[in-house]
Amino acid sequence: QSSMLTIPSWIDTLYHSQCVVTTSFHGLAFAILMHRPFVVILLQGGLRAANERVLSLLELLQLHDRILNSHNTVSSIMMQPIDWQRVDDLLNSERIKSNRFLEEALRSPSLA
Repeated sequence: QSSMLTIPSWIDTLYHSQCVVTTSFHGLAFAILMHRPFVVILLQGGLRAANERVLSLLELLQLHDRILNSHNTVSSIMMQPIDWQRVDDLLNSERIKSNRFLEEALRSPSLA
């Protein structure tokens, strides 16, 4: 029997978690959307390029201090509360920018 979770089970597990420790962009994104405290472990070696989306999202939401490293332990990270209202405000600001961009792109004449 496989120990792999189905997608709905994985999301349910994240939703009911007290803390999320993740190496993945999707784990990070869902932790943020579900307001779950989280710790990010950056990938190393050949997988390092996959960190770009994670780092961009952390920077955008001013949450780069949630990265596990030699100066930031899981305990020290978890002791730092996340200001979810600030995170939500930043996300909403980005949504507004994205919607404006899409609306303008759809209104502009085709280049074809």
